[in-house]
Amino acid sequence: MKKTLCTLLLLPALLLSLCLPAYAADTEALLLKMNNILDMVEYLALNYDPAVINDDLRAQLTSAIENDPSRFDQLMDDVLSGLDRYSMYLPGSTYDIAFGSEQTYVGIGITMTPVDGKIYVKAIDPTGPAAATGLQVGDILTAVDGQPILSDDTSAVASLVRGEESTPVRIGILRGTLEMTFTMTRASIEQPVLTGRQMEDGVYYMDLNRFSGEDLDDTFRYYLSEATRLQSKVLILDLRGNPGGDLTAVTNMLGRLIPDATDYFSTADRRKEVTYSAHGRGPRFNQIFLLTDGDSASASEIMTAALCDLNYATSIGRTTYGKGRGQQHLVYPDGSAAVITTLELIPLSGMDYDGIGLTPDYTVADRTAAHPAAACRLLSFRSLKPGDRTWKTTHLQKALCAMSYLAQDHGETDFGPATLDALNRFRADCGLEPMRFLNAESISRINLCLQALSQRTVEVDAPLNTALKLARDYVRQPLQYTADKYGQFKNLK
Repeated sequence: MKKTLCTLLLLPALLLSLCLPAYAADTEALLLKMNNILDMVEYLALNYDPAVINDDLRAQLTSAIENDPSRFDQLMDDVLSGLDRYSMYLPGSTYDIAFGSEQTYVGIGITMTPVDGKIYVKAIDPTGPAAATGLQVGDILTAVDGQPILSDDTSAVASLVRGEESTPVRIGILRGTLEMTFTMTRASIEQPVLTGRQMEDGVYYMDLNRFSGEDLDDTFRYYLSEATRLQSKVLILDLRGNPGGDLTAVTNMLGRLIPDATDYFSTADRRKEVTYSAHGRGPRFNQIFLLTDGDSASASEIMTAALCDLNYATSIGRTTYGKGRGQQHLVYPDGSAAVITTLELIPLSGMDYDGIGLTPDYTVADRTAAHPAAACRLLSFRSLKPGDRTWKTTHLQKALCAMSYLAQDHGETDFGPATLDALNRFRADCGLEPMRFLNAESISRINLCLQALSQRTVEVDAPLNTALKLARDYVRQPLQYTADKYGQFKNLK
């Protein structure tokens, strides 16, 4: 069983008053802890079986622990993991590793992805050291501190890139035919739980990494207000890779999203069933699109089931993880914990999706495509000067865009300042001095780079592109709410 599986924290973690000595966990303390855990199993566990968890088991465990206290951790995990696939025991000092919601790390601020046996830069944090050095999306990582990268194991490479804050690290990359080394200083990188931005007119996008964090509710309200202030007609909520989090967090968010007073989800323990209801406080978007994948679990599945069952949302991507149970975490002062499944999660449809997952309305997987350089013509001229506005300028700009030196929306129709700046940044990466015009040497270097890049493939975010394509139909429909400049809205129906 995967011990690091992030899970839904359905109830506050209980800090028991059991204080183990700092120098050792004596047998008496271990037996007290064992009985405490078994009491909680008898009282709370969804799959409690009195034929298994009984006085005979307590006696057997007591005897085993008295004879060999070192077996305690394994014995407790055997008991809990026998209940179901989510229950487990975590030894001392391991709970934060297994279930901690890391919001910061020390590194350079890049996201890596393996493609064709190589590791590419997939994304760059605009606030991190990598962004300030000129590293680009699409660069191939070749070395870290002179150590060649010989596999596409992103976790192994990440461990090399990360380190202590304020320490230097040298990153070797291949960009087309250019081999470069960037030296940067590691820094603390914050990983925001939620980000939001307008993607297109009428379409607002939120990326939610987990349902936890003290500021999540305030951050969500801020982005939701920004979406209504901009009179967005469609909301795209990205839940890909979101392992879940706190039940209160997801119910609060659903309460702010659902525009009608209605029930939307239920939970059931051994004693009662609880139904969650919205009070109609959400803006009436024309449509909500939810992006999911196999790592969308727990609270992500609650949100997906609730919004889709009520026809407020359409899901796009891949089938979710399938975690239809919730756990209570009993965290001890030494950093050990007993994780016990206590709840069944029940969508309006009544479907038990545990171990199965939620199938999206549109099944769409990421795919690869030819690099943009493959669509560029090689430059077949020998020079170009600022101010020129010919087909030569267009071909140069397309090449610089494909190599990520010039923005797609640069807005120039002639050889202007933006084009010249992009050209000179390319020359600098080639180890060449800046120039005021395009010469044959630069053209030769550009053509070599285009030829190398054209042999590559790039990842295409097909689920997001599908959501954007579908969203445009809804954007053409009338807005279903009014909003002031502060984002305060009123639904029209």
